[in-house]
Amino acid sequence: MEKITVTVYVKGYEFEIDVYADISCGGSPSYGSDEPEWFSVDFKDIYNPRRKKAVSDRLYNKIVEDFGDYIEEKFQETYY
Repeated sequence: MEKITVTVYVKGYEFEIDVYADISCGGSPSYGSDEPEWFSVDFKDIYNPRRKKAVSDRLYNKIVEDFGDYIEEKFQETYY
């Protein structure tokens, strides 16, 4: 499981969150694979580092819905 810290804005509030996820990647012609390159992020937990606890289920779903693609891009920039 990997971790990144990102800042998101929900309902006018700025939050810094720690996102934990399993990442996987594959493909790539440069490594002899016939399939195109791919990168997958499976979100596991989202924590508020200031409160040192997981965000609520409702906030978790809102963050993934609104910022999931952005967070995936940040994981890809960091780990790929």
